Order: sequence, then C-alpha cells, then structure tokens
Amino acid sequence: MEQPIRPPSQLRSDPILAAAPTASRQAVDDRVYAPGFGPSADDVPGDAQALFAMAFEDAPIGIAVVLPDGRYIHANPALCELFGRSREELRSLTWRDLTHPDDLAADHAAIRAATAAASRRITIDKRFVHRDGTPRFVRLNASILRDEHGAERYSIVQVEDVSGARRSEQALSAAEERFRATFDHAPLGMAMIDLAGRLADVNEALCAMTGHTRAALLGTPVDELGFAGALSSLHAAEAAAKGAATAASDLAALVETPLARSDGSVIWVAISSYLVLDGEGRPLHRFAQFRDISEQRQTEEVLRESERRFARMFENAPIGMSLLAMDRTRLAANAALAELTGYTVDELLVAPY
Repeated sequence: MEQPIRPPSQLRSDPILAAAPTASRQAVDDRVYAPGFGPSADDVPGDAQALFAMAFEDAPIGIAVVLPDGRYIHANPALCELFGRSREELRSLTWRDLTHPDDLAADHAAIRAATAAASRRITIDKRFVHRDGTPRFVRLNASILRDEHGAERYSIVQVEDVSGARRSEQALSAAEERFRATFDHAPLGMAMIDLAGRLADVNEALCAMTGHTRAALLGTPVDELGFAGALSSLHAAEAAAKGAATAASDLAALVETPLARSDGSVIWVAISSYLVLDGEGRPLHRFAQFRDISEQRQTEEVLRESERRFARMFENAPIGMSLLAMDRTRLAANAALAELTGYTVDELLVAPY
C-alpha cells in the first residue's frame, strides 16, 4: 500500500526540521516525504519525536542533519560548541566551508566511493576548523538516507571530537621518534633483549662493537655472541633485585664480560641492563647498554702492576721507609724501619711521628 505524503503541518512540527529555513524545509519536504518513503505519521509512537528531540539536543557528541549539497539544516548544541558557531551560522554554511583545506580531497573521495557503492554509512577521520582558526580532529560517522532509486535525501551526521586522543597519539609518536633517534645514534651499544634472551633490536654502535651486521644480530641469543654467560649473570642479578624491588628501576643489573668479536679479537664490555615491566608489573623485555671497557681495564691493570712493583720495592728496601698522610699519621712502614727503631710494624703505625 502506498504511503501517504506527510502534510506541511507535520513538517513544521518535526524536531529536526522545524528550525530550518523555509527553503530547506521545502527541499526536505519534497525529497523525504515523497510517496513510498518511510512510515506514515500514524505508524510513529506519539512520544517518538519528543524522545528523538531530547536525544538529539542532549547528546554529548555533535549531531547534524545535512542535505546532499552539504548544508546544515539542523545542529545540536554539542556540534555548535565543537565548531564555535551558533546554529544560525551553521545553517548558512556547508561542511566544506568548515573542513580543513588539506582534508577536502580525501572527503570527496570517500563520498564518491560511498555513492558508487550505494553505501548507507561513511566513517571519516578528518579535521574541521574552529571559529578561532584552530583545527579540531574529529571522527565523523554519517548515515545516509536514500530514496528507492538510491539518490541521497539527507544524512544524519555524528561528529566526535578526538583532538585530545590525537594530541596524545602525536605526543607518543614524537616520544617514540626521540627514543628511536637516541637509540640509533647513541655512542654506546644499545639493545632490546626479549625474555628468551634474544636480541630484538640493536643500534649501529653495538654492530660496530661486535663486528656483526644488524641483520646478523637480530634474533640471536645474547650468549651466542661470545659474551661468556652474560645473560645468566644478568638473570642472577635481576633475580636478586626482584626480592626487594618495588619499581622497574630497581630491576637493574651490571656485569663485565669479555666479548669475542666476529674477527676473533676479544674486548671487555660492561653491560648495564634493566627489566622493563608493563603497567601490571609483568616483565616485557630487557633494555641493555654495552660499553667497551677494554682500555679502562688495561689502564687499571697497568696501575695495579705499578702498585705491586712499589709494594715490593717498599717492603724489600734496605733502608727504613714509611708512608705519611697529610695529617702526618703513618700509613705504612717497612721491615727495615721496624728493625732500625726496635718497634714492630704494627707499633709504628700507631706511634706518633
């Protein structure tokens, strides 16, 4: 049975269209309330329009009714606030007027695709421009009402402000870029080690230190790189730390180990590592820094050998010798001094100078 045309009196009482300009109301009347479109007024519960109007007006996200030419014929308060414009201003504009210029091409492409597929829904992430000129990132969901021939009559558009989430994403992306730049260009060897002990990521400095390419290192167990059981040492240090740890920063370990490079040479490396935990305290991976300490160890060994030579000379000297601090207390005395004075070495250390 053919549906009756809704009379102008019903159009004027429609909560969506009542506030629209006369020309817009007539345009929607001609398109929406044509024969065969939707249920008759008698089929709609008496309070349906009031419920819809309340949901429309009080919705926390922007909602609008938009004609095929892009004009707003009605907008709720949330959308007005999002755009920084009154309802009267919005009725004189189209969505194109408010769209960021760089997003227009993508919007048109999405609309063309929806039209070609006779789709009833479109979802777009885009930018609108607020009255103050600042861009607002939004997620737009449009439900398109079409006639029996597939022609668009109007759209119900929901606009959610995702600017805060987008700023958080951008901040996170910037932080990740800074970390990546620091990781890649650090003068120390750096690596991410998974919980199975394999290298998940490495920087160029570690590649140069080991003599291996990045491709060769990725996925390789740490202990297979000639680190002489470094991973087991880190495990032991981390296990000891876990007993008293209250934060991820406590789960740190430091080991010194020889490293057999790809050319067969051996260097000494200090590995500082800490266990990275998720928000619930579960381990995710290890972050490790590798520092070549070969020269440091050589210098320390030269110093130790020098100290040993001095100690032998001091003890075996044929003359009495002692070492004095700046306050003239005696730090050491040799056997010749003890024989010369008649005191034991221990007595000399406590005797006044």
